[in-house]
Amino acid sequence: MTVKYCPNLGKLPFDSKAGISNSLQKIHGAQEWWDGLEWEDQTIMQNLIPYFVPILVFAITIEV
Repeated sequence: MTVKYCPNLGKLPFDSKAGISNSLQKIHGAQEWWDGLEWEDQTIMQNLIPYFVPILVFAITIEV
C-alpha cells in the first residue's frame, strides 16, 4: 500500500476485529501523514507499525 499526496486520508481501512490481511507487505507514506492518522483503537496502530515505511516528501518553493 502506497499513500502519496493524500493529506486528507485520515483513517486506514483496518480495525482490530477484521485484523490485517496476509497480503499486506508494507505501508509507504509520509511520516507526518502517519503521525496524523486516526485509529479506532491503539492495538491496530501497534500492529501496523512494523509495516510502515516512511517516504520522503519534498516541497519546493520558488520565489520570483
